[in-house]
Amino acid sequence: MQITFANGTTLDALSVEGQGIFYQGANRDSLELQFEKGKYTFDELEALTSDPANTQRLIILDDAGETLGIHEHYTLRTEIAVRSVPIDQPITPDEPPAAEERICIRLAQKTYMEQQMDILRDTVDTLVLAEL
Repeated sequence: MQITFANGTTLDALSVEGQGIFYQGANRDSLELQFEKGKYTFDELEALTSDPANTQRLIILDDAGETLGIHEHYTLRTEIAVRSVPIDQPITPDEPPAAEERICIRLAQKTYMEQQMDILRDTVDTLVLAEL
């Protein structure tokens, strides 16, 4: 699976999972992106996802390069961490699940109101600059 960011960067991801969360006083959709630890550095992923312009549009591709989804406005990074993620359920209840460490990033989507405020701010900025 691959993720193409708005700036054109394409990274191989192990998993992309959607979930609803409550963040900054609003219910939001979010995506958890999981990357193989060691394939990309923590600092590299932190720098990429810290700029909202890079996560404005995310294109999720399957292994064959077909588009699985296009996600827009996921510009609020709520979490970046190295976590142990279970990768296999045990056959017996006494056996612990197999797990591996992954770099996990959670991006939350802006609400409709926040998106409209961004558009309004950009419009006002353009009008003010035109008057100068």
